[in-house]
Amino acid sequence: MKTTSSFAVAFKHEVTRLVRRELHKELAPLVAAVRKQRQQVHLLKQQLAELHQHASAPAGVPAVQVDEAMLQKARFSGSLIKKLRVRHKLARSKFAALLGVSALSVKFWEDNKGRPKAENQKRLLALRQLSTRALKKLLADKKIIGQA
Repeated sequence: MKTTSSFAVAFKHEVTRLVRRELHKELAPLVAAVRKQRQQVHLLKQQLAELHQHASAPAGVPAVQVDEAMLQKARFSGSLIKKLRVRHKLARSKFAALLGVSALSVKFWEDNKGRPKAENQKRLLALRQLSTRALKKLLADKKIIGQA
């Protein structure tokens, strides 16, 4: 009786092994297809994120990119910040609203009593590249430069 049970166990293991092998053969193409679809979904999500970023920019306002090299070369003296504000005919409060800071911060920068933080320096560089019309559009839409 012991030999019968060991035969049954061996038979069961062999059937299980063969079933797994056949399942693997049948499922391998499906697994590959799922992997490929996941990659496609990932690429589509990236494209969607880019489209959302592009769509969140107000109409008529070009997206401005500021890289680290530009940031290293830029100068942020008080007189240059004031010239930039005056060139676009903006009051300190409106200039500050574009940058997402207080008017008092802009006053300190213009009076050389403080320097803009790195994030605000990037926004100032982006502001330099925009036209007065684009800045007015941003103000009308109550947007901050560099934010979606």
